[in-house]
Amino acid sequence: MFPNDLSVKKNYVITLVRSGELEESEKVLVEIIKTHDKKDTSFKLILAGLYSAQGKQKESKQTYSEILEVEPGNEEACIFLAKSY
Repeated sequence: MFPNDLSVKKNYVITLVRSGELEESEKVLVEIIKTHDKKDTSFKLILAGLYSAQGKQKESKQTYSEILEVEPGNEEACIFLAKSY
């Protein structure tokens, strides 16, 4: 058992989202992002989508913008940021 393993945490977040526990999944994602490599944007993409699903457009746009600062060629972030405008 490896509770700090990123793949375990990612699966946990996905399970929370599927079960409708969006606030709890947001907390877990924010904590992962704080302690994780800043160049890996996969968790931020999930968080930005979660913000969007919760109607938190300002936070969603900010997170997509942060992703594009680190990874300017991220097509998914570009598309969703453009859709939010």
